[in-house]
Amino acid sequence: MRDVRLFCGALLIVSAAASTALAGLDDGVGLGPRSILRMRFEVTFFKIDVADIEARIPPALAARIAPRVEAGESKETVRAISRELADADTLLIEMLYLRDADFDKFSKGILRQLEAARDSDRIDQAELDRMWADLEIQIEPLRDPGISEGTTLAYRVDGDRVRMRLTGP
Repeated sequence: MRDVRLFCGALLIVSAAASTALAGLDDGVGLGPRSILRMRFEVTFFKIDVADIEARIPPALAARIAPRVEAGESKETVRAISRELADADTLLIEMLYLRDADFDKFSKGILRQLEAARDSDRIDQAELDRMWADLEIQIEPLRDPGISEGTTLAYRVDGDRVRMRLTGP
């Protein structure tokens, strides 16, 4: 299900620490060279660190994107790798929050990612509406107590199946 993979790829807001949050989710991903991609998610021109992100991918996908990874970081490279991740059938994304996050800002950020996917013609408005309705239900339990520093959110995508795990400090 392309739209689920796209959402998870767009979220790329995951952590660099191998933790109990990954137990049972990391089968077949993150094995071999270039199969673990890491980044730090920052906001505002002050570059406030929000989360560490880690994407673990299957070896075949890692081999396909290795030349791009080795080419160095550029906007074009990041876009190309993002497209590959969005189209992946299997993917594990983990996000470790580095600070407390306001739930409303968190949910608006997810919606903005879906809108960006729509604006780039990856999904249409009907898909966005359906996905957002499902996601609002899925993330509502996070409203209280909210997202706190040290919280880990992990997504495992296998075809059209997504498993999420949230662990807190």
